[in-house]
Amino acid sequence: RLERNSLLSQLPREELENFRRDMRFVQLESGAVLHQADAPIEQVFFPLDGVVSLHAKFDSGQVVDFAVVGAEGVVGGLAASGVTLEPCGARVQVAGSALVAPTRAFLQFLNDSETAREMARHRPATLVHPGRHVTWYGDDAQRSRAIALVNALLGSWGRRGGFFFPASFELPKYLYPPYPHAGRPPVDNPDG
Repeated sequence: RLERNSLLSQLPREELENFRRDMRFVQLESGAVLHQADAPIEQVFFPLDGVVSLHAKFDSGQVVDFAVVGAEGVVGGLAASGVTLEPCGARVQVAGSALVAPTRAFLQFLNDSETAREMARHRPATLVHPGRHVTWYGDDAQRSRAIALVNALLGSWGRRGGFFFPASFELPKYLYPPYPHAGRPPVDNPDG
């Protein structure tokens, strides 16, 4: 089942074995609330299928979905960055299934994982490059999203040693010298 979540499928199997014992398989029913905004992140969900939306609630009471997570990512993964309260809500939009683990087990896995420790030690100068090709296995959009999520958790977007966002600036207009005037008529345009 781990291979159905793109994020988990990219991690070394030997490092996942201990974490696997703390996971359980759950069905995600449409409309189920996985996380509430400003509540402790107690569980981390790795969707295997289905769609979970992340939403924000405004002071007016209006709720706006701003992102979706599917089999490419994790819900509650901000806990890896030390966030203890969920900044947004998470609700199942399309029924499916997920592997769920207590946040403490997720954090223990990250602490025990040699790969995770090495990447975290060098963050934000750590990145997982998406490669030059965008089509590989058929789940390419999800794979690309999973890579982007890992890089977001590492804090490598727009940081030195991470992904560079080029800055633009204005250049003064180049002053071209006047073009010389030809002293003869054009040979290829006898009428002109």
